[in-house]
Formats: sequence, structure tokens, C-alpha cells
Amino acid sequence: MHQLHELPSLFRRGNRYPVSTALGFIVVCGYALEWICSFWGPGQIEPWLGLSRNGLLGGCLWQFLTYPFLGELENPLGSMCLVVGLMSIGRELENIIGRKQILFLITSSTVLPGLAAVLHSPTSELLGAWPALFAIAVAATEALSECQFSVPFFRGTVRYRFLGAALLAGLFTSWLLAWFPFGHASPYANLVGAGIGWLYIRFLGFGKQLPGEATFRNWLTKRRQIARMPARQYMKEFVDPILDKIHAEGMQGLSRSERRVLRKARQKARRTLL
Repeated sequence: MHQLHELPSLFRRGNRYPVSTALGFIVVCGYALEWICSFWGPGQIEPWLGLSRNGLLGGCLWQFLTYPFLGELENPLGSMCLVVGLMSIGRELENIIGRKQILFLITSSTVLPGLAAVLHSPTSELLGAWPALFAIAVAATEALSECQFSVPFFRGTVRYRFLGAALLAGLFTSWLLAWFPFGHASPYANLVGAGIGWLYIRFLGFGKQLPGEATFRNWLTKRRQIARMPARQYMKEFVDPILDKIHAEGMQGLSRSERRVLRKARQKARRTLL
């Protein structure tokens, strides 16, 4: 895996990063649309496309998906940071986990933090894809956790996992202080988005294993194997010993788990007959 050491070319032939490139382009178009509409007066499209509780109560459910593409019109630096982040960190992560996975990550880290922000701050209006950007950043540092990052202008390196930990600590501090350098953003939503990015990349199998994680994954794998097991094999491995126990001790000697096995066996038998 290569490191994040330079911005990928935006106009590369045979683009391998369609999701990140498209999102960066839409953010630019969203800011341009805000700027054009500002000639007719301030706040023309923000109440319709920005995320707010009043808008959702009015039936504007599309705001969950449109608020990331708008920004603070008075401060274009916010939109510039979003575009640079999507075109660098986003492309790096898309190269690692693929198009579908990063699209699902961006969608979930947009909708869920937006809902959390509306519930946490009912009067605020949310603009900008900051939760999704922080989700991508944390996911990228976790996916590259054991790789080295060369610090610019210094003769030293640092592991990506330490960068991710520092980012999470900064977002947590921002939430505690209720402060963020750009307006129309929610520190709480940013923290939720970062948490979603960490959980999702861990779900995909990246990062250093946590205590008990291997046991949990083995348990999930075993459950999937049992769910896919043919009815005849399931009967032989799980039901026959229970039937022998019933023959020896009766139904009253069965435990809850054994009764659950019998119910699953009936369900498998019905699906086989159908």
C-alpha cells in the first residue's frame, strides 16, 4: 500500500476513483449554485437543501442527502478543504476498499450523523460533508494503521493509527468545547461520522485486532455456516443427539438452546419442502 504523499491527479485518464471524484465535483457545483443564487438574496437554497429539523418536519427528507454538497458561502475555505479531502484521502480509501464500499460508507456517514445532529441540536442548520470526510479520514488511518506516514518538512515518520487516534481525540475535544472552525457544522455529527468510519472499516476486516475480536468473528462465521447448512446435514449434526436425549430423559430434560435447535430444524425442513 502506498502512502498519502501527494494529491492524485484530478483529470487522470481511465479514472479509477469515480466516487471520490464525483463527490468532489458535486461539492464544487453546490458552492457555485449557492453563489449564483445569492444574487437574488441570501439564503435562497439553504433552507431547502440544508439539513434542519424544520425542513424535515416540512417533508424535505431529501435534505439528508443534499446538505453535504452545500457550504458556508461567506467562507469558501470550508468547501475547498472538503474538496481537497475527498480528492486525496477519499481516493486513497477508495483504492483500498473499492467503489461500492466507500459509497456505502459515505452514505451512512452522511445520513446517520445528520439525524444525530438534528436530534442533538434541533435549531441548527447543517451544511457541508464534514461527517463523511472525517469518516473517510478515520477509516483510511485504520486501514493503513501499520504503515508509516512521512511528516512534511521533518525527518521522521509516524504510524497512521496514531494520526487516527489524534483525529478522534481532536473531534472529541471539539464536541466537548462545542467549537468547530467552520460555520453550519455540528461537532457532535462530526464525532458520530468518525465513529461510523472506524466501525465500518473494522467490519471490513482492516486494522489491528481488538481483544476478543477473533473469537467474535469465529462465532459469526460459525453462525453463517450453520445458517447455510443443508437440512439433512443439520439434522445429523445437531438434531439427532437431541432426539437421543429426548428418548433417554424426555422433553423436560431439554435446555433452551436445544429447544432453539429444534425450532430451527423445523424451519429448515419447511423451507426444504417448499
